[in-house]
Amino acid sequence: MQDIASQIIALCGGPAKIAEWLGISATSVYRWTYARKSGGTGGRVPQKHIEPLLAAAQKNGTSTKRQSGCMP
Repeated sequence: MQDIASQIIALCGGPAKIAEWLGISATSVYRWTYARKSGGTGGRVPQKHIEPLLAAAQKNGTSTKRQSGCMP
């Protein structure tokens, strides 16, 4: 089973697209999928990026549903 961050990244079209939407590097987006012990977020989208990501996804026509743990 994929972690939540990987699911969100795939749903939104990949790390490069999310990075562009949020004004961050694609490397930062990839880190969402890394284990905490490896410098990542343990498979979670950082809280500070959730609302901007939802807004950008909606603006760009990507369906993001707040369901079953994918988004709070």
